[in-house]
Amino acid sequence: MSETKKLDGSARVAATTAKQKIYFSVASALLRELGERLVGRPHIALAELIKNSYDADATKVLIRFKSDGIEVLDNGHGMTRDEFEGYWMRIGSPHKQQLRFSRGFKRPMTGSKGVGRLAVQFWQENLS
Repeated sequence: MSETKKLDGSARVAATTAKQKIYFSVASALLRELGERLVGRPHIALAELIKNSYDADATKVLIRFKSDGIEVLDNGHGMTRDEFEGYWMRIGSPHKQQLRFSRGFKRPMTGSKGVGRLAVQFWQENLS
């Protein structure tokens, strides 16, 4: 076994064969199941998305209810590519526990379990 260090200090474990590394993968159906079980209800899912805006130092959040979904738009600082890959794309990332305060307004971070991103599974098949 070998491991690759990530931005958040975690390691990604891979089995190494003579020729290549083999990584675990997860089907999208599992992410949907986790979203439904860990987030629980649509109104909690919406609150999770708004909390992400707060953690990104947003001062404005716009929620649009559309016939084909819900949009949550904000003016928060967003994420760098490294943050996106290391935090958003890693389910269960403890980075909000480690950072504790937002980078701009020094707000206490609201997330702690790293599962809020699963909230989008209640409404859409894609995220932009």
